[in-house]
Amino acid sequence: MDVFSILPTPLGVSQCPFHKDVKSLILKEIELRSQSPYTSQNGENLYHFDYYSLLQQDRFKQFKSWIQEQGKTFVKDVMGHHLQDTMVVTDSWVNVCHKNGLQKTHNHNNSFISAVYYVNYTDQHVPTYFVKNELMIPVLGSVTNTSNMSIPFEKETIYNQVEEVKTNEGDLVLFPSNILHGYKTNCSDERITVAMNMMPNVLSGWDYGWSVQPLTDEQKLETTSKKSNGDIWLYPDILKTNARN
Repeated sequence: MDVFSILPTPLGVSQCPFHKDVKSLILKEIELRSQSPYTSQNGENLYHFDYYSLLQQDRFKQFKSWIQEQGKTFVKDVMGHHLQDTMVVTDSWVNVCHKNGLQKTHNHNNSFISAVYYVNYTDQHVPTYFVKNELMIPVLGSVTNTSNMSIPFEKETIYNQVEEVKTNEGDLVLFPSNILHGYKTNCSDERITVAMNMMPNVLSGWDYGWSVQPLTDEQKLETTSKKSNGDIWLYPDILKTNARN
């Protein structure tokens, strides 16, 4: 049988030419916000700061501009899309992962492309993996919508495995936001990344469309507070049942 791979998924990697300056700024930012509210995703081993978009701060203006230029190049020249104007970062967050922390498989909603910037990263830190087959998600420890037909695997092929991307400190990795990704148990402290989502600032079809505007910190705080209070949610509470006659 002849086998051909079609419709590959693009993944772009750009090295920041002024990484040392960016790293210094981000490490100072983490220190300044060490007492700020944060969300813990894996005990105390993985966390990010709540309702705070790093790249909306004025001191990161040059870095944000460079990222948006990379996003524009990725969307236009790699993915081949038409942009009426440019790409904008809609939100961004710092991830700090210590030893034994991990990030479960997930993707990013309400976004066109996403990216990860490796701020503090060595060979001792676990790389990011990408998952092609959604039926593998439960095996990797996450919950999401899957097909109701699940046939087990008995042979490893390039079409049913997790693929890891080995990157360097200062790399920006860009990928379509619907792509599933995460990383396994980390082996060393201080794995620091900045994750972000991007959208075209003008989203247009043929003769209709709309403009995209990032949320303010106040709007993010309002959403975070409502989520913490249980006023808004994405998934039903499986421990709560509604009785019907």
